[in-house]
Amino acid sequence: MDLVLECLTKPTKKNAEATNPAEDEVDSKTGQDKETNKEVKEEDDGEERLAVVRHASVNGENELSLLLQNKESQETVRCLASQLYNVLNMVAKAYLAFVDFTGMRLDVALRLFLKAFMLEGSNEKQAHILAHFYERYHHCNPTAVASVDVVHCLTCVMMVLNTELHGENVILKMSCKDFLRILRRVDGGHVFPEKLSKRMYHSPF
Repeated sequence: MDLVLECLTKPTKKNAEATNPAEDEVDSKTGQDKETNKEVKEEDDGEERLAVVRHASVNGENELSLLLQNKESQETVRCLASQLYNVLNMVAKAYLAFVDFTGMRLDVALRLFLKAFMLEGSNEKQAHILAHFYERYHHCNPTAVASVDVVHCLTCVMMVLNTELHGENVILKMSCKDFLRILRRVDGGHVFPEKLSKRMYHSPF
């Protein structure tokens, strides 16, 4: 009787063993399907987030446009812009307080300044940036130049000189003689040492 039972049970175990690879294959396929579904879901979620951002951006522009049509809102925006401008001025002055231009030639100081501050944007924005340089340079060299306005004019001459000497589309370039004549006009007739003036003329920045 025991022998019969043993014979009956052996084929059953074999059949069970034979079905295991198929089950493993099903499990593997199910796992792959889950991974694929997960990737698809992540892509869908990503597209949904992008759509939300785009929608928010468009709505934000529309809301800003409507906001600026209101006079009270315009005044608020102007006030905020003024406060931001004041903060940026404070930051620029605090930064330049650590820069010592004492005894430096104007072109050397300007070159150092332009390495730290990029002149970008409109002419008005560039003028605001350069205004910090004028004040700081005169503060460090109060006896070298008559006033902040003189530093301003001299810097403009240097900027024009640099453009004319190194600009690709400039046909008639400023001569050293022209440069010296302009310098005499700028500083109220003050005569810069010729050697120093020529050195400034030949010092690109």
